[in-house]
Amino acid sequence: MTPRVVTGIGPTSLQSASVNLDISTDRYVAQIRSVARTLARWPVTLAVNGDSESTCLLGRAFLDAGENPVRWYVQEAAEPRAASARSTTVVVPSKDIPTSLLRAADVVLCIGFGTGTALEVCLAKFESCAQVFVVRELVSSRLPKECAFDRLSYVSINDLDAALSSVLGPPRATQTLIRASSGGEQ
Repeated sequence: MTPRVVTGIGPTSLQSASVNLDISTDRYVAQIRSVARTLARWPVTLAVNGDSESTCLLGRAFLDAGENPVRWYVQEAAEPRAASARSTTVVVPSKDIPTSLLRAADVVLCIGFGTGTALEVCLAKFESCAQVFVVRELVSSRLPKECAFDRLSYVSINDLDAALSSVLGPPRATQTLIRASSGGEQ
């Protein structure tokens, strides 16, 4: 079975995002790492923009937290970011990175708004059939209600587990327990 793909989107600059949220950059980084640890519990591939500070951090933290692969989407002239055997680099024209990421997704996970990221969330309505989760602690406000759509949800870091389970099924540890208790394989 092909692993499900979670696309992580977020602002280019960690410092600008933390200023907009009125929190320290260290706290913003810690929250992104927490999201990565939560996400790493599922057998998924994480797809991210390899040119964004926030999504690169999410990708590195995701690799550190588990055994799942990361797919880095980068523009033609960029250096490949494949830092491990569990990483692949997809080279696409810069203008096509957002749509390529969205089209690859089973779930879109937003870890903060920037101008481009807010646009990507709205674009997901048309370019993806994926559920879109925006992590509340990592955005200063919701998008205007004119931009809302049925697959867009705002979730807290504490509720991320349940939100991901609603789309991806139970996390890996729970899947192991289910197999063990049923006496068979899934």
